[in-house]
Amino acid sequence: MTRSPQKKSQINADSLPQLLDNLVTQRRNWEAAEYASSNSILYSLLGKCLDLYTAIHADRALGKAFNEYLENRGLTTNGAASAQLRIVRAVFVSHNAACKHEARLLGYAKVIKVAADNDCTGKTFLAFINKHHGIEAIRRMPKKDDPAHKRMSRQEAREVANEALQAASAKTLFKSFDLPEDLAPQSDAPFSVALVRRDADGKGSVVFGTGNAAAVNSLLAFAGRQIAKDADHKTVEEMAIIQQQQSQAGLQAFEEELALT
Repeated sequence: MTRSPQKKSQINADSLPQLLDNLVTQRRNWEAAEYASSNSILYSLLGKCLDLYTAIHADRALGKAFNEYLENRGLTTNGAASAQLRIVRAVFVSHNAACKHEARLLGYAKVIKVAADNDCTGKTFLAFINKHHGIEAIRRMPKKDDPAHKRMSRQEAREVANEALQAASAKTLFKSFDLPEDLAPQSDAPFSVALVRRDADGKGSVVFGTGNAAAVNSLLAFAGRQIAKDADHKTVEEMAIIQQQQSQAGLQAFEEELALT
């Protein structure tokens, strides 16, 4: 789609580190005091993340400063990850900690991308969220109604898989085994592919392995789509828990107000 001309961003390379640190502080305060009772702080945070994404998207120097910020804070990330996901992880995850809410982060990243592609800004973000019936509704927006994600491309699927499978929280089937040469990834690549045969006794044997880039990329694309699909279900469950917490918090506040009358 054709994007409308944007006003020059007030964000620059010098102010970016302090801006991000402030967003992290606001996120911590939200989690500590407001998480179960209000979405207003979350929407404000995401609106500021949206403005940062738009600024980085338009300014290569700002993108370089952002990468330096990640490195200085020890927040290493896969280079194939999208800018919006890296911003979300920088604000909502600390010091490469294992993320228990990766599905939620993917949801936040999608909302930021959809909002940006609809020429939304931090100032209009809340109205955009309300117009589309909330973050969860935008995250689950059918592909035909989502201009930013008509269909997850192979590249996008690989980005999802690369980010998720290299995270410290990634689930492993087998861990820390001696890696045969035939199973080793190529050069500095992180992944290779193994073909497993089910034996007559019910056990398994690895009968073929390759680090071939085409084979690895094909499997990463498949894995990325499956991870995104699984994330949809997990986020629905998480949002249901949040909504329950919000209802309980509202009921408790109402009961406390009655007790004072």
